[in-house]
Amino acid sequence: EVAILAQLRALQLGQMALERIDMPSDLVTLLLNELVIGAVNSGYAVVQAAGLRCLGLCCALSPDAANTARSNAL
Repeated sequence: EVAILAQLRALQLGQMALERIDMPSDLVTLLLNELVIGAVNSGYAVVQAAGLRCLGLCCALSPDAANTARSNAL
């Protein structure tokens, strides 16, 4: 499905940005809220896996993002 492929591409770009760019904490939190949380809650395993990779990077880069992820999971 086209929407799933688009979401996977967005997650791939987000992952590459998180790995290569020194992002401010608020930008990491924005990426987490706008892209990653939805992917982790997806009904498609491949989207969930990509979302979890990004979630791990977000949490490693920003304690604020880790707290946001924990709050959204509860």
